[in-house]
Amino acid sequence: MDVRKWQHTLWMTTLAILCIIYFPVNSLVLTGVLEPNFHLASFIAGWVVWAIGMMLVMVPIVMLPRRGVPKGKTFVRNIRLVHTGIYAIVRRPQYLGGVLSIFVTTLLLYPHWLFAVLSGCGRTK
Repeated sequence: MDVRKWQHTLWMTTLAILCIIYFPVNSLVLTGVLEPNFHLASFIAGWVVWAIGMMLVMVPIVMLPRRGVPKGKTFVRNIRLVHTGIYAIVRRPQYLGGVLSIFVTTLLLYPHWLFAVLSGCGRTK
């Protein structure tokens, strides 16, 4: 592996790890702009939902290269329909994982009306 490819891989891995860590962090709460209520049960449930969402985001990165990605291509270049494993349960696990880890987790970790409205989970009468 040449040095440029190695550096690119290291850089992309670092960015991916930082993005995964930053998912449950909310800038509005950290800076003190919003002060949401705190409920321990909701907080724990939020971290559980976040972990499940992150697994759904990461599983295709491992699974797809083994099931239909041409050699030397990225996992998004899948040429076969995969219907085993997590794909037997949900068609787009990364989308579901993203929704869970961003919108649902934010609402559970930081219960505030603004996050309910922004995530589309606002109550209508």
